[in-house]
Amino acid sequence: VDRGWSILYYAEGARSRDGSWGEIRAGVGILAQNLNIPILPVVQRGGEKILPSGAAWPKRSPVEIAFGKPFLVEGLSYRHAQERIQEELTVLYERITKNDTDRRIDSVPGDSYSIH
Repeated sequence: VDRGWSILYYAEGARSRDGSWGEIRAGVGILAQNLNIPILPVVQRGGEKILPSGAAWPKRSPVEIAFGKPFLVEGLSYRHAQERIQEELTVLYERITKNDTDRRIDSVPGDSYSIH
């Protein structure tokens, strides 16, 4: 981070077998607090079809991605930081699952973008 590198952190700790959404782990709140870096919430849907658990080779499949606004968790406890991150990710996930019939690139309220 000090050299300009970004960190990609999968907050749930494991891939979902069925695409369901789970609770994030405490490590993301601890990491964000200790490094005092902004969090850029990103949610993807459909990745479980590209490389299913146990598969040796990826398959072609559409993936939806939503990007939220960066935010800091400065001043929050680790648990409250984890909860704030969970809230932001949940809002994004709800946005990309809201309309399954819409398959175009469009902007989402809050300067987020969802790619369908």
